[in-house]
Amino acid sequence: MTTEEPSLTPALLKEFQEFLEAKQRAKTNEAPAPSQTNKKDKISHYLEREELDVENLIIFIHSQKKNQNWYMRFYLGGGRYKVECLNTTDKTAAKKEAIERWRKLQNQIDAGGRVVQKDVNKCLDEYLRILQDQVESGLIRPNTLAGKSSSLKKLRLFLEPFKYPKDIPPTHFKGYVKWRRTVGYSRYHKNNPEPPTAATINKELSDYNRFFNDYLIEKGYYLKKIKFPFVEIKRGYFDDKNIPFDEKDWMKLVYHLRTWTRSPNNPRRGTFYRYVVGEFLKILANSGLRPHEALLLKWEDITIKEREQQQYRNFQDARNSGKTRKEMIVEIKVSHNTKTGRRLVISPAGVYFRRIRDHYRKHGHTCGKSEYIFRNIGQSNQDNGKNTGKPLSTSGIRHLWYELIGELNFDNHYTIYSCRSFYINQRLELGVPPHIVAKLVGHSVETMEKHYEDISIRKLTEDVVKVRREKLRENDFLTFDMDLDF
Repeated sequence: MTTEEPSLTPALLKEFQEFLEAKQRAKTNEAPAPSQTNKKDKISHYLEREELDVENLIIFIHSQKKNQNWYMRFYLGGGRYKVECLNTTDKTAAKKEAIERWRKLQNQIDAGGRVVQKDVNKCLDEYLRILQDQVESGLIRPNTLAGKSSSLKKLRLFLEPFKYPKDIPPTHFKGYVKWRRTVGYSRYHKNNPEPPTAATINKELSDYNRFFNDYLIEKGYYLKKIKFPFVEIKRGYFDDKNIPFDEKDWMKLVYHLRTWTRSPNNPRRGTFYRYVVGEFLKILANSGLRPHEALLLKWEDITIKEREQQQYRNFQDARNSGKTRKEMIVEIKVSHNTKTGRRLVISPAGVYFRRIRDHYRKHGHTCGKSEYIFRNIGQSNQDNGKNTGKPLSTSGIRHLWYELIGELNFDNHYTIYSCRSFYINQRLELGVPPHIVAKLVGHSVETMEKHYEDISIRKLTEDVVKVRREKLRENDFLTFDMDLDF
């Protein structure tokens, strides 16, 4: 009796072929191709692996990579791994490199640093969220956040070459000042036509210092010490960018305002805010207020008091001698939410506050006690009504300021703060004691001495002072508050 040999069916041939391939893979420790593997089976990630003498450290060749480079994997605990490519196909060199990198990682861990990091952009984003939380909790003011956000935009550009914080060399900031005044600013920017001053650069570097110390170093993302290149600023007042107006330049500005605020070639929206900004500048020059202090004023913060005062003798017009006129003293309670906090300022600028009130009412807007004096009335297309009723923005004020100052072509580089400097200079030169001026503008006496030590106060006779006062009054700089008892 003969036995028939089983026929080789296609199914048997396929099964036999898979058996041979499996046997071959077992010899070479090769992972099966995805098309030949059951999806439920676990795929090996290693073509080859070896545990090193260091605990939790292995090297391996990745099965899913086209190259044959060795990788290292270091277990950090808590289900986290640090995997890095060793950039070599030589096993001996890979072992040496893996151990060297492990030492650096271990030293970083022992020093309190992190080896699994966020990139620079994610770190900046998280830091800004922390600052936003501080605003909502009242720890910092919204204006502070706006300033820091502006600084961090420059920092983001300056750190573009580096992916992770650990890659930033401590010497990188040595070139910041040159970069900021060349590549890092646009001369065509409407609000910043000039390169940043030393004060601006120092403010930005101070914000960067806080970012590194309060966030990167505290979180362990950065372990090095950076020496920021703060720019030395001379103490003399005239070295500062906010130089006071020259009297002739102030008079030129006042005369130009009379046409600039009423230009018939501009739409109603433009002329409305032009008039407000014109009176805003006069108030700064007649009160010594900082711009942000004036913008936070509400109608309940001021009290206007009228009085009749005999005019000074005008030597050019004897007919005015001995006549009286109404003068408006204003008592200003500066908001506590400002640089120097709550203080009382007595100023002759009452007439300008009254003009602003009449201007708003003329255009159908109320001036309630709780409403801001310099108020956004919602005429800007960009606002979409969201800022209606809020104080005017400093950026909006600056935009009109640059428009005004550009038409005058002054030789000096005046800023909005020059109005405050003008007030201080004139009060000192007209004989008001420095400690009184310091009290009015929110300076300490020490600060006055430090910033205004270069001012040579002219020794003016009484008659000359009267003539100068009258001349200044004719150009929207009022001095009759000096006759009050401080």
